[in-house]
Amino acid sequence: MMRIITFLISLTVSLFFLTPMNAETDLTAIVERQATAWKTQDVSSLVEDFAPDAMFIAGGLTFQGVDAIAKAAENYFRQFNNTKVEIKRIITEDRQGAVEWDWSDRNQKTGQPSAAEDAIIFELNDEGKIVYWREYIEKVKVKN
Repeated sequence: MMRIITFLISLTVSLFFLTPMNAETDLTAIVERQATAWKTQDVSSLVEDFAPDAMFIAGGLTFQGVDAIAKAAENYFRQFNNTKVEIKRIITEDRQGAVEWDWSDRNQKTGQPSAAEDAIIFELNDEGKIVYWREYIEKVKVKN
């Protein structure tokens, strides 16, 4: 009887410490990392969550692969600063999710601020990397 109890305790402890984070936690963490990477202009962190062959669609443009996504981010960072991202809602299911966030930035040349409400659909592969990220962007009037 003591062996059975010892076995069950060992099994419970092992399962507790060896069980990976659930999908919802993983997806939420990815969204939070993406928001932080955009705010801090951190291209390396931004692309770290993407699979090598990922597709990133935003503003009518499609970027295929990590190198293309990195170049697009670098181009954005050359043109805009003071990027703010406020996560409004994250919806998760298995290896896919949706996020709503508010986005604002400032054009470095003109100083003109801009803002948008952004809805994103994304999907992860079996390794937990983003394979699909599509943004639906609605520009909004900047409040002065």
